Amino acid sequence: MFRLCKSKQSQIWFDSIIKNDFLYVKAHVSEFRNYTERRASTQSIVTGFAGVHYAALYGYEDIFRFLLHHESEALTSVQSIVNGYSLAANSSLVQVLVCANQKSLIQHITSSFESDFKMQKLVGVQNALGQNASHIACATNNLIRDWALNPFVCQMECYQLTDDTLSVPMIACLFGRIEFVNDLKRQYYAARTANDQFEMQRIFNILEIKNEDGFSAIDAAEDEMKDCSAQNKKMCKQAVVEVCQQHEKWLDAKAKKKLEALIKQQKLDQELIELKKYEDKMAREAKEKEKQKKLEEKKKIQLQKQKEAEEKEKAEKDKQLQKMQSVSIVAMMNDQKDDAILSQILPEKPMTARLISSQETQLRSGFMSEINDMADQMVE
Repeated sequence: MFRLCKSKQSQIWFDSIIKNDFLYVKAHVSEFRNYTERRASTQSIVTGFAGVHYAALYGYEDIFRFLLHHESEALTSVQSIVNGYSLAANSSLVQVLVCANQKSLIQHITSSFESDFKMQKLVGVQNALGQNASHIACATNNLIRDWALNPFVCQMECYQLTDDTLSVPMIACLFGRIEFVNDLKRQYYAARTANDQFEMQRIFNILEIKNEDGFSAIDAAEDEMKDCSAQNKKMCKQAVVEVCQQHEKWLDAKAKKKLEALIKQQKLDQELIELKKYEDKMAREAKEKEKQKKLEEKKKIQLQKQKEAEEKEKAEKDKQLQKMQSVSIVAMMNDQKDDAILSQILPEKPMTARLISSQETQLRSGFMSEINDMADQMVE
């Protein structure tokens, strides 16, 4: 009995959302939050939808914004048909918004990325077929600019592959979505004009994605598919090829500049090495010269000291020689004086006087000889 009652109440809950009855939704959200629709799909009912999915489908802004904070992570429980598109199970509210082409509600989410972490978690959600909201946007041609090309979204979702191993650019080229490809092309050239190398590389990487079979966006544009404009597919291919070629030329030019800069740097480094060698050589030579100069100065000082010592020694010897010469002269004078005295004292004994005189002369001669020898030694 309770289940039947609850089931009827849940029907009233979903019907109130379909009827845009915001007051009822606000009053009963705690009872039916994250409930999913169990009724069979009709023109207005979608099996497997939660309340926030209904609000997204019908574009009821007040109810959507209110339920967004209660059921932001709610996923559809079964495959559903939304605006003629077969939406796989486990699809997010953003995927429902894309199918329903609800531009203003998409903008509400994207504008809240920086301030609300819950909104960021809506990016990159993949359903049972591996599709994210950007895959669906390119397949349905809805909200391409508002969601798939948002920088925060594109950074994550454009690199994801579906279960069929298709990327977002591959699907865009497969269906001939020239608007999406041209938007990427404009973003690339804008980044190039601003010299935003990171953005340029990001867009190039997105367009260059290949699956495990080597299938790329260019291959997708060449794939024959019914109900798609061949002209649009051709234009998609041309745009992708143009961006890729331009980026490869830019990479070549960048590599060339890098190589030239490297060669220039190597040349500069070599010049610096040579300069360092020259400076080291000059420093060694200067050090050697300084050392030689000090040695010469030391030698000069030693020679000067030696000269002064020799001069001093010579002066001392000269002085002693003069002294000895003076002594010799005095001795000679004394001898002469003694001879005179002896001649006066012993005149009557000339032989005795001569004998004494001869002895004295011998003694004095020996003494003078010794003095002369000493003088000669001093002179030497």
